[in-house]
Amino acid sequence: MLQMILCNRSYQQLWMVFQEFQSISGQDLVDAINDCYDGYFQELLVAIVLCVRDKPSYFAYRLHNAIHDFGFHNKTVIRILIARSEIDLMTIRQRYKERYGKSLFHDIKHFASGHYESALLAICAGDVEDY
Repeated sequence: MLQMILCNRSYQQLWMVFQEFQSISGQDLVDAINDCYDGYFQELLVAIVLCVRDKPSYFAYRLHNAIHDFGFHNKTVIRILIARSEIDLMTIRQRYKERYGKSLFHDIKHFASGHYESALLAICAGDVEDY
């Protein structure tokens, strides 16, 4: 039932569902999903909820995990940077810096090297204060 709601409702409807769930159950929907599901399906449901709440924050979180938790997971970093570069990469960069205290540009510079680093930094287009 939950997956039907998450996949078939508009953002506005989902916002109302999240708020109503919180008020009725006293529990955050992400916590409830984590309690009831596991594995890839759990990750999928949590990703949908987090994207509805704040898409740039979700992608900042995914980039941080790809850079720090997985030993620089190249495919994830490239996919997010390329896919979001003309949509909301600037906002993702802001959320990244707010949440983790270092700029995305800084972390890429410290975890990548060579031409690969140069290409990622060019896509990321860091500000002067990011150097």
